[in-house]
Amino acid sequence: MLAQEGNPIAEAGRDVLAKITEMENKARDMGVGKVPYRRYLSLVGFKLPKYSPEINASTYLRGAAANKATGDSEDKPK
Repeated sequence: MLAQEGNPIAEAGRDVLAKITEMENKARDMGVGKVPYRRYLSLVGFKLPKYSPEINASTYLRGAAANKATGDSEDKPK
């Protein structure tokens, strides 16, 4: 993946991955568990929308018209 020697971007990527691994190991040793971001936001009091469609590259490339076709319409009765 980041196998290019002498490439400063690849080296920075390896450094970041090493620091992330170090931080995860330290947290595990201290008994801290991982929390998914949506659960974390809920725990700190952030109000999440009731329906949040999955946003990914394919929904972005299809555009806003595709979101209305999948049921994300403002015309729905509440």
